[in-house]
Amino acid sequence: MKILLTAINAKYIHSNLAVYSLRAYAEKYAAWSGDCEIALAEYTINHSIPYILEGIYKAKPDVLCFSCYIWNMAYVEELMEEYYKLCPEVPIWAGGPEVSYEVETFLQRHPGAPGVVIVTSITLAPPSYIACA
Repeated sequence: MKILLTAINAKYIHSNLAVYSLRAYAEKYAAWSGDCEIALAEYTINHSIPYILEGIYKAKPDVLCFSCYIWNMAYVEELMEEYYKLCPEVPIWAGGPEVSYEVETFLQRHPGAPGVVIVTSITLAPPSYIACA
């Protein structure tokens, strides 16, 4: 299984710490399953939607995850919609401050998203709540 943690940063020099933290946590606890690959994909809001979509498509994830913030939400929503058209069998998860406060509305707008991951602390703790459609 390949899980792709996707970040769309405001600038190239700004890395998304959330995806690195999630990968570190997941790799630690997924070590028992030699069949799990956790990959990262980082882009910026200066990349075009087709460029990002192509990169995600070429990565061939079994599960696609997005880190959602105010500066990338429009990109994420468009990417979710377009990727769902290409690969409707791939679940698309979202997490971050822009999706954690109106979960039901977000899930209604995005049928390809089985749920939203909500982390209530900034420590390297597991998600404290996963809301599912």
